[in-house]
Amino acid sequence: MPMTKLNRAALRPAADGGDGQRLHADEQRHPADGRRPDRLTVAPLDDHVAPPRRRDDGLAHRQVRGEVLWSSAAIAVTLASFVAFLATYGVAALADIRTPVDLIRAGVFLTIVLLLVYGGLVYLCARLGYMRRRSAFRHASSDELQEFVGSSRASVSILIPSYKEEPHVVRQTLLSAALQDYPHRRVVLLIDDPPDPSGEEDKRALLATRALPGEVQRLLDRARVPFRHALRAAEDRAASGGMQPEEETHRLAALYAQAAAWFEAQAGSEAVGCHSDELFVEMCLREPAERYGSRAQQFQRALFERGPYPEPNQILSHYRQLDGLFAAEVTSFERKRFSNLSHAPNKAMNLNSYIGLMGRHLTVSAIADGQKLCDVAPDRSGLHIPDPDYVLTLDADSLLAPSYTLRLVHVLEDPKNAAVAVAQTPYSSLLGAPTRTEQVAGATTDLQYVIHQGFTAHGATYWVGANAVLRKRALEDIATTVVDERTGLAHTRYIQDRTVIEDTESSIDLVKRGWRLFNYPARLSYSATPPDFGALVVQRRRWANGGLLILPKLLGLLVKRQVRDVGLLHAFMRVHYLVSIAAVNFCLVVLFLIPFPRWSLRQAVSGKGTAFKRTPKVSDRTSSPPVYVVVPVLLAALLGSGAVWSFVRGVPIQGAASAINALLLLYAVTRFIGWRFGWEDIRAQVRLPRSVRSRRSAPKPG
Repeated sequence: MPMTKLNRAALRPAADGGDGQRLHADEQRHPADGRRPDRLTVAPLDDHVAPPRRRDDGLAHRQVRGEVLWSSAAIAVTLASFVAFLATYGVAALADIRTPVDLIRAGVFLTIVLLLVYGGLVYLCARLGYMRRRSAFRHASSDELQEFVGSSRASVSILIPSYKEEPHVVRQTLLSAALQDYPHRRVVLLIDDPPDPSGEEDKRALLATRALPGEVQRLLDRARVPFRHALRAAEDRAASGGMQPEEETHRLAALYAQAAAWFEAQAGSEAVGCHSDELFVEMCLREPAERYGSRAQQFQRALFERGPYPEPNQILSHYRQLDGLFAAEVTSFERKRFSNLSHAPNKAMNLNSYIGLMGRHLTVSAIADGQKLCDVAPDRSGLHIPDPDYVLTLDADSLLAPSYTLRLVHVLEDPKNAAVAVAQTPYSSLLGAPTRTEQVAGATTDLQYVIHQGFTAHGATYWVGANAVLRKRALEDIATTVVDERTGLAHTRYIQDRTVIEDTESSIDLVKRGWRLFNYPARLSYSATPPDFGALVVQRRRWANGGLLILPKLLGLLVKRQVRDVGLLHAFMRVHYLVSIAAVNFCLVVLFLIPFPRWSLRQAVSGKGTAFKRTPKVSDRTSSPPVYVVVPVLLAALLGSGAVWSFVRGVPIQGAASAINALLLLYAVTRFIGWRFGWEDIRAQVRLPRSVRSRRSAPKPG
């Protein structure tokens, strides 16, 4: 697979004492007033919380203000144009309506235009809100985060649901979670593969996946040994009053250099075969190596200049931070090995099954049909699952920046945010995608990032399920009981599984209970996008199927609270998020397939008549169901015939629009599906028995 080299200079992090901070050496040595600083500090670096990976990440405040003005102007132009359209279209339509059919046709056309303009306004308002947040939001400084790490006792369980994922991909996700900067973390891989697979390939993959947590744990344990010993020795010296700032600075410089060397060695040993591998090595290994190397240089410079040295409380904080680098507990759990847990085939119930066990002391009992988990007294030996303050959910094909957990828990622990149930950074796509399909899918993902960040500006945040930090108490607040149809057993449901977009429906449940959701305005998470058309179909079909089912619940909430209480923009954005996929695709199909001869684009604008008076694996890719191959071709043919018909009837503008869309559809089939792959999928699916076809094309849970 071709690789796209990342620009190391562009990605180089600030030489700092933590993410988002740059050491200004000249300012440290020679402050403006000429006095020597009395302690070692680092200066904040505006909003560079993470190294910029896209052109818009590094926008200066002046440029952001310019984007605010452009977005505001675009909103004003859109509204003015729509008002002008209504006026001119209304006059033209009233003059032409003579029958009930004309009235219905005019109403349909107006509704289509209204929905399309609605979507455009939502994006522009969200973009404006995002830019304003970027300009106003203050990120925590390195000193604030270090002080927080030293005082916080909030625990985090990082849950990674996995169903038949590539072991190589899961390993990277495990490491990105295990190497988070936050100390009180526990990583659990929730393996949802069938526990006794029949195929040899599935058996090998399952055994490899089961071995991953142990491999990662041993790697961390070996790396932690010198830092754990150094912390214990430092605590003993502090207790006996034997700490000497110069000696401690020397020790810390050596320890930070050792940490940097470990990360650099891991980066050098990783095999880089694609763009996701390269991002993992760069973000999770090389950038920490450079960061801790800069810390070592900072302490070495203090030794060379004989000051300033860190204060005693800072010294212990540094030792604890170094020990916390590798302090994660990494384990796994398989719900399908126990008959008294839910086996529902979706990601939500995989998460729910484990969350329901938190805080309990359990033992495994053998029964006739396998095993089950039973509660036991705390003083008895068995399986104890800790009850954390926060649950971080992370898809098995996602990567987190090292500061993700620390920054989001810092936000959630702020007393002003006690009502925030979910904190997240909407995931971004991986740069350097090798296929056109993945590039386009990634572009839509990055547009969604802007939209979700803008939603938070208007209090309309939705939980995006690829990654998020969830307040455990909030999950308990929305928990319900559901009866398993297979076994008749009752299970606790914290995250909704009624639809396959469980995160969206759970967002509505949280808002109904008075909780808020929050998007942190920085790119701290990345997730893979579909590499081929078949995988794209599986993903987008899943997204499209749930929104309309959830809409009645949202409308009920808005009616109960009344729009004026939640805000017009809040309601405006929440509703659009649920209906957008279905509405936009429906509108475009109707617009091009149903003739509107009396209301061409020219007539709609000018009010005058025209001169003529008339959206499983085969050879390392996901197989596409035949309907998703055939329908675009048929639609292109239909649009082409509609274009010819429009030209014949004397409506050239509508004919040109249909012809352009037909050509774009044919281009999309060529680039995203491929005529050869499409024909292979049709032939393979038609030849296979019905039961085999359904198994091959079935989407994975979650």
